[in-house]
Amino acid sequence: MNEKLIVKNFGPIKDAELDLKKVTVFIGPQGSGKSTLAKLVAICKDKSFLADSHLGKPNLSYFEKYQAQYFINSDTDVEFVTPKYSFNYKPTENNFLLKDSSEMTGELFGRLQATSFHPTFESTKNGYKGYLEIQKRGYGNYRVIYPTVESIVREMIEQLTSKTKYLPTDRLLISSISDSILGLLSAEVALQKSTVSFGGDFEIARLKIPTLFIGYLNITYKYENGRNLVFHNETDSVPLSASASGHQSTIPLHLTVEHFAKEESTHFIVEEPELNLFPTTQKQLVGYLADKCTKKDNELLMTTHSPYVLSSLNNLLFAYQVANKYPEMSDEIATIIPREQWINPDDFEAYYVGENENGEKGGIRSIFNKKTGLIGENELDAISEDLGGEFDALMNIYRTKKRETVN
Repeated sequence: MNEKLIVKNFGPIKDAELDLKKVTVFIGPQGSGKSTLAKLVAICKDKSFLADSHLGKPNLSYFEKYQAQYFINSDTDVEFVTPKYSFNYKPTENNFLLKDSSEMTGELFGRLQATSFHPTFESTKNGYKGYLEIQKRGYGNYRVIYPTVESIVREMIEQLTSKTKYLPTDRLLISSISDSILGLLSAEVALQKSTVSFGGDFEIARLKIPTLFIGYLNITYKYENGRNLVFHNETDSVPLSASASGHQSTIPLHLTVEHFAKEESTHFIVEEPELNLFPTTQKQLVGYLADKCTKKDNELLMTTHSPYVLSSLNNLLFAYQVANKYPEMSDEIATIIPREQWINPDDFEAYYVGENENGEKGGIRSIFNKKTGLIGENELDAISEDLGGEFDALMNIYRTKKRETVN
């Protein structure tokens, strides 16, 4: 079973249900809800958010981190379902349900029994959430055992879901604010908390990887004496803040992925990887992300406007299929596209965000053809056809007037 997100009445999204695969892609016009869905995935997989929600603590701050609190209304209903747990968010109530709570329940009972509060302990035997009944009934011992309960809940939820790394579109600001994380923190009032959080991840990554050659950019990044430097050869460098915009948006992304991809169970959410990049470089970056962000239990979610990103993904999907059908050709295929970048179609999904199959606004529809194992219908193709139609109309006028001039 895949992870599933069901959203009703949250910002631009009126009604959407989608499956999250190892690689998931959202496309659609600006303001359609691509980032909204990406942010909801990040929130629903946040370990602290799940624990606080389950413990009955305020959780609006997690929406505020992504400036998503403005999308909540009285009819908002968000459900996130995984093989291990499900979570339902409404403005008035939250429900967290473990699919198999036996292990957690046993752990909870064992630790509570050690507290020697047997009347309270007996009251929790009806199930894992029994301690909430203790609170409702006003048992005096509740305040004493609550720290133990909270500790167990947080430890168990830590094992249920992957770590999430959100790489926002305004990541290039990280390059220009300051060479020090202190500069970033001082600018927090002007930035989304998710951007500040990404800045913290970049800070960790650059300390762990102070020097890194990035082949598809043909540069070497170095963090020296508290400065972010971009080297085009062994001696010539410029500050990252003064480098090309494509470098400023991509280097923090690349370094963060390079470091955190080594950890198991990390869900990378990348907004518009194509920012400020030439089409060929977009293709190379997509291949890099497919390689680094899908190993073991890692996952990748991307939002994009770029037809080059979609075409690149199709190549990675097709490479897997050709090699799977003709395994004797695998080595030759790997000379075209490295096998580390191949994507199994069973692990892929792509959605157009903005309207559903019936053309109703505020929905989504899959653009992934499960029969071919490739991205099929593409709204960006329609835009290309529209531009081509304009050119043809102009060409008709030009040819007509040219003939009139000749005659």
